Amino acid sequence: MAKIVLTKEKETLLVPLYGKAIENNKKTPLIIDKKAIEIINQIDYNFTSLKIPEKTNIMMCLRAKLALHQQTGQLTPNSTVL
Repeated sequence: MAKIVLTKEKETLLVPLYGKAIENNKKTPLIIDKKAIEIINQIDYNFTSLKIPEKTNIMMCLRAKLALHQQTGQLTPNSTVL
């Protein structure tokens, strides 16, 4: 597989994707995203260089979960996800 070369700006777009993928490795993940794992496994990149703090990853996963619930109608009507 060809190595993907990314600019710093594009690297930041990998942070939430990688964060969701590593969340799946926890005993009780906040969010399960098998597609994130699939995509990360297809990219030849040193993801550990992203150094995502645990608190940041928790926040990103909670926001992703809330957004998913909002999209699927599982939140209270008229609720707002920030």
